[in-house]
Amino acid sequence: MSAAEDTRIEAWPAELTPVQLDQLAALLQASVAAGASIGWVNTPSEETALAFWRNCSQAAARGERSGWWALQQGRVVGSVQVVWQQPENGAHRVDLVKLMVHPDARRAGIASRLMDAAEAEVARRGRRLIVLDTWRASPAEGLYWQRGYQRCGFIPDYAKTAEGGAGATRVMFKRLGAAGLQVRPSTPDALEAQALLDALSAELLRKYGSDGRAGLADWSPTSSAFALAWNGEGKAVGCGAFRPLLLPAAEGPTRCAEIKRMYASESSRGIGQAVLAWLSHEAWTQGFRELRLETRRANTRALRFYAAQGFTECAPWGRYVGRAESVCLGLALED
Repeated sequence: MSAAEDTRIEAWPAELTPVQLDQLAALLQASVAAGASIGWVNTPSEETALAFWRNCSQAAARGERSGWWALQQGRVVGSVQVVWQQPENGAHRVDLVKLMVHPDARRAGIASRLMDAAEAEVARRGRRLIVLDTWRASPAEGLYWQRGYQRCGFIPDYAKTAEGGAGATRVMFKRLGAAGLQVRPSTPDALEAQALLDALSAELLRKYGSDGRAGLADWSPTSSAFALAWNGEGKAVGCGAFRPLLLPAAEGPTRCAEIKRMYASESSRGIGQAVLAWLSHEAWTQGFRELRLETRRANTRALRFYAAQGFTECAPWGRYVGRAESVCLGLALED
């Protein structure tokens, strides 16, 4: 059995024992020594590390936070925490903090498994927004991004470095829908994406005589985005994409993205709304300031959905000009 297969992810017990506190302190020291930016510039002393974990344990006992750890043969090799205590107007959100994996146990998927456990509990308690920050352009930022956390900016000179300077922290967030629904970046050629896109094409062909497969013909990972929605059971249940849209010069210099291939396998579950919210924010972070799309006038369900998200009818462009069966919609993205 590999070390990864032998790793157990568990919630912290109600009270941490001295042995467990010692192991957590060693984990913290090793993580900081390996460069983790989790609150210390230099490796904390054993006394400081123990005091930190005692405070965390006491906060967990008060219900202010929860913790999970990764165990290999009884040894703590990773941990993550969720802070539940929020102001009244933030009772829908949590902070994800202090994700750390021992250097000897990295690159085995432990960080993702810890986050799986934390996110599942967040969803179970009905919280809808997870917020975190991490070292800008770090491997951790890449991990969070792949898990569906979106960037909303960075704060320069946020944390001191061991070299004497200060570095930027990246602020990120993830929305959770009902029953643990979440959206993550993907690509159109992923197996789960292909199944959904095939279902969409079959539906469009049956209803309108065209399968719409050309919608992603010029999709590029460097200038476009594709996302999958996953339910709480880990099944892909929706998808959507955007690509740059070059509008006629007469319409002005606004950078515009075109929404393509929106699909939800289960209606009335908030899937389409979650995918569109993810795409809208991602388009905004890439510098687009308007979204546009085309759908069939006969597709009344789609028209009602986009109207509810704030889209309004706009002038047709390109190949949609003069096509009575089409309707074009637009939405401005606020600065």
